[in-house]
Formats: sequence, structure tokens, C-alpha cells
Amino acid sequence: HAGYVMPYLKEVAAELRKYQPDAVVWISLQGFSEEKIDYFYEYLEKNNPDWLAGVVSGPGSPDLAATRFRLPEKYKHRHYPDITHTVRCQYPAENWDQAYALTEGREVCNPQPFYYSKIQNRFAPFTDGFISYSDGVHDDVNKVLWSQLAWDPEKDVRQIMVEYSRFFFGSSLADTGADGILALERNWAGPLEENGGVETTFAFWHNLESKYLELKGNWRWQQLVMRSYYDTYTRRRKIYEQNLEKEANKILDVAGVIGSDKAMDGALALVNRADKEL
Repeated sequence: HAGYVMPYLKEVAAELRKYQPDAVVWISLQGFSEEKIDYFYEYLEKNNPDWLAGVVSGPGSPDLAATRFRLPEKYKHRHYPDITHTVRCQYPAENWDQAYALTEGREVCNPQPFYYSKIQNRFAPFTDGFISYSDGVHDDVNKVLWSQLAWDPEKDVRQIMVEYSRFFFGSSLADTGADGILALERNWAGPLEENGGVETTFAFWHNLESKYLELKGNWRWQQLVMRSYYDTYTRRRKIYEQNLEKEANKILDVAGVIGSDKAMDGALALVNRADKEL
């Protein structure tokens, strides 16, 4: 409870200043109930602590706008953006096909330059910097993107990807690598069966993989190549299984003619092929 947290942080700040006189403490209200949030703001009003620098807003925090509205002007407000997760998170992938959500899951290689630039540009003017929330290396592109935009909000998104590719993959892949990364983001746009770009992206990356064998030990490169493979596998599998379902429904439609048991057996045999024949 904030009733215990605030006195504790006050003691931590005092101990810290013995060794780092200019140090201050930040607090996140992630997971706080309304009662705890109210207590926190009442504490600020009554005690006006100078040891507290400000509030950090991240996943599970109160709304960013509401936080800035309630926070006294003397305290700063830092963004703690979730750039690492795709579902059940602060900024879920938009228009994501359910097949991706169920297979690629919450922590997949997730370069989304244009999506995260939109989020960064939306909130940066109203916050005092950021510390991005990351759970691994799968979000490496997003880390670089967010840091670059924090430094220069006007910087072109594709240019950031060009610099990323040049630095990590070599000058010959500056533009090509950037286009490949942006293509992976487009793979996630809308229903998979309607997104023919997934196959094009796979062909693009497969060609690069065959051409630049020296990068097979580069984990950043391997992540992007792997995504192109898995996106394509998932799309093909979804289309295959949807077709099996359609054929099974055709059998069920004639159950009145061939009998319920025969129709059920035939339909099940078809849909179960999804687990046996890929």
C-alpha cells in the first residue's frame, strides 16, 4: 500500500543522498487501485516531498493524461513505454490476425517502426523523457527507433531503419535491410489470408539470407529472417486449415442425406488432417 511505500521511499532517498547528494527517487503507480492512487496524491499534497522527482507511467499505470492532470507541477512525469509485447499489453499490435496472436505470441521479434513512432510522437510532448520497457532482445529495432525519436522527433522513420541496417548489417544492406524491416511490419496488417505481401516479404528475406551468408551468425539478422519464415508459415497454415474447415462444412451440409454419424466422422477426419498433414 502507498501508506507503506511512501515512508519507505523517503528512507531510501535519505540513505541514497548520503552517497549521491543529487539523487532523487521516481515512483510508478503500476497496479495501484483507485484508493491507493488517491492516497498517493493526498500524501503529495500534505507532505510536498522534495526527495521525489516524479511519476513513471507504464503498463498497468493510471492514464497518462489523468496522471499529468493530478500530479503537482513541481513533479515530472516520465513515460515507461511497453515496446516489447504484442498482446495483453500497453500498446497491442494493431489489426493483428488472431493466428499471429495465438502462435507468435506476446514476445516475438516485433519491429514496428511506424506504429511506435506514432505512439512516441503522441506522448513525448507531454512527458519528461522515457525509459523503455523491454523483456529481451526481440524488440531491438524498437529500442533504437524510440531512442532516435526521443533525440530528434522530426527524424524520418525510414532513415532510422537505414542507419540501423547500415550499422548492424553493413553499408551494402543499408537501404535493402531497411525496406525488409518495414516489410515485416506490413506483414502484420490485417487478416493474414488477405495479406499477399507476406509471401513477397518472405521471398525478399529468403533471397537476402542466401546472398549474405556472412550474416548467419548475426543475431539481429537471424531474428528478422526467422520472422519472415514464421509469418509465411503461419499464413500458409491458416489458409490450409480454413480450406479444410470449408470442406468439412460441405460434408455437414449433407448430413440429412448421408446420416449424422457419417457426416460427423467425415468432417472430423478432414479437420484433423490439420494436425497430421501440413
